[in-house]
Amino acid sequence: MVSDPNNVEYLSITAGLASKLERYDEARDLLRRALELDSNADDIRIRLVLVYLALGEREQARRVAAVIESRHPGSRESAQVRAYLDDEPAEARSRLFARADVSTGYDSNPTVLNVDAVGGAAGEIDAPATGFVTLDGVVGLAGTGESRPFAVLGRVRSTLPFAAEDDQSDAVGLALPSVLSVSAIGRRSLSEKLLGTLDLRYRAIFVDGFGEFVQHFVAPTALGTYRLGIHRIRALAGAELRFFGIDGDSGLFSPNDSVTPRLALRDTIVLGDVILVADVGGRLNLDVEDENEGGSRFVGYRELSVLGFAQGEILEELTALAGIDWRARSFDDFAGEGSDETVLRVFAGLRYRIDAFELHAEYGWTQSRDARRYDRQQVSGGLRYWY
Repeated sequence: MVSDPNNVEYLSITAGLASKLERYDEARDLLRRALELDSNADDIRIRLVLVYLALGEREQARRVAAVIESRHPGSRESAQVRAYLDDEPAEARSRLFARADVSTGYDSNPTVLNVDAVGGAAGEIDAPATGFVTLDGVVGLAGTGESRPFAVLGRVRSTLPFAAEDDQSDAVGLALPSVLSVSAIGRRSLSEKLLGTLDLRYRAIFVDGFGEFVQHFVAPTALGTYRLGIHRIRALAGAELRFFGIDGDSGLFSPNDSVTPRLALRDTIVLGDVILVADVGGRLNLDVEDENEGGSRFVGYRELSVLGFAQGEILEELTALAGIDWRARSFDDFAGEGSDETVLRVFAGLRYRIDAFELHAEYGWTQSRDARRYDRQQVSGGLRYWY
């Protein structure tokens, strides 16, 4: 029956009338309902892209366009929606964006966080389990268009402890890093299916809030991403440079400065609202000071890493994610003996969008049964605001 609200043809016609009357909210809801009834109706998806653009909801338009691209890579339909997304006035070719995040949680082993985040500057820290609050802010300028040709952004992130015993508060503060960072990213389409990216990042890393400077961290990276059907295959080559500047009175041990070349290959599979990621990579740490023979798990190591990740929408506003991260390091200690460390991390989370806000919750479990032999659990949750 044509007038049946569960009939795709009826919903499509009614949405068209609503669009002509500039009742775009109504048209959006009708087209969404039509797609629920017929998930193969890509002509309706194309119209939904236009409605989202009329409402100024570009991110939603891009999500729908990504579905069309994954279903029909390189097709006329894909080219059509890309043209719609790129059809902006000149003054809209770049946009300012910002994100603020306040979260709180529990960490059963914050010492590990410090050790890994700052590259081994742990000293004699033995921090107990603690609650924490993380304040995170990002502001930047990004180019629009299909390839998002550039982005420049700055970030401030600080993690502060609470609920620690008074005699342990100093140790906990030294175990939680805070970061000031700047990133510059440039992208260029090298062919219809190949995207090249240059990424340069700098971080100044502190502990005890921003009370104790630890190191400069610089990471130049080159990436190439190739679209092959539903796959996005990415090759990465880069380096991580760490330069320490720790005050000798802080109690933190300062490892040698180092350079870490790295290579990685990633396959991202887009299946509608579901994203699957498989990543394998390797790193080789080089001690640039070369003051000592041998190495440690932070200087002079070789690392192999494997990551699996999945993300999908449970409801229109609710997204679930989960992943597993495995890393193996080998190195020769200062006695010349070979040593290994294997770390396994499993994590999961939920995100719930409410207009420009996002509620998020995460859980992570990490285990090492080799050199350091530890278990770690983290639980956190918070609120993000997007501009």
